[in-house]
Amino acid sequence: MGDAKRILQSHLAERDLEVHLIVSGTGGWRYLDCVPVNGGKLEALEYVRKFFNIPIQRCVAAGDSCNDILMLGGKNPAIVVGNAQEELCQWLLSQPQTDRVVFTDAHQARGIMEGLSRLGLY
Repeated sequence: MGDAKRILQSHLAERDLEVHLIVSGTGGWRYLDCVPVNGGKLEALEYVRKFFNIPIQRCVAAGDSCNDILMLGGKNPAIVVGNAQEELCQWLLSQPQTDRVVFTDAHQARGIMEGLSRLGLY
């Protein structure tokens, strides 16, 4: 995937296109997401949060792979579920260890429920 990512970065740079290239997935199922610098999951979360006038402390991001990093890196509370891919876990360990992001023992939807409880939102 590294070669494909480098080639695509080069082509995008030649065209002055600003995107985040995000590799996620495991084994033979690797994905390359092309996310506009001014768009993506965090921007969508923020749009909906502001549209419905939801306080940032009550709007939670949850994820399990590297294509969730931009969203999980926002100012809102966040949950990394127990079945998260190794690369996301490594990213989480490199972040400031605060109460804003919780890593759950439970997987998938149960991990989200556990995270909401630990964040005091459920």
